[in-house]
Amino acid sequence: VTSSKYDFTFKDGDVLFEEAGSSAELQQMLDDGYYALPVNAEENKNGGYLVHDQSHEKRVILDDPDIPYFRLKLSERVINELDEMGRIDVYFLDLREGGQPLMMYYGLESNSPFSMYPVLRDQKGTGVYGSLAPDHLYYFGTYHLE
Repeated sequence: VTSSKYDFTFKDGDVLFEEAGSSAELQQMLDDGYYALPVNAEENKNGGYLVHDQSHEKRVILDDPDIPYFRLKLSERVINELDEMGRIDVYFLDLREGGQPLMMYYGLESNSPFSMYPVLRDQKGTGVYGSLAPDHLYYFGTYHLE
């Protein structure tokens, strides 16, 4: 991962992934977000889709509950570069042979506390633009929807 900010380069130790718990715990966070949604939101009853509800969203199921998930540990110099939303724009480069996808979870306080988002997936050798935030959680693995 490298900074995409003009005139700011990451140094060794600026961005580290720290093990934060098991994916079974991350699954519980996803489930908490999903089951907090109304089953059939009143706003959607006239045929529209105005708000998230269980009848319009699928539940994310992590495929490997035994692997860890990760939290970011950012150096003080990177924390000082975070934007007003608490993020820093970056480029990811995946050099792993056959590595699992890197997925991101925005957290229970986000607009979609029931979803995972791909950061890297089958893109070996290709740079991918994204952002990092200290409150995002990361999972190197796959999932399916039910």
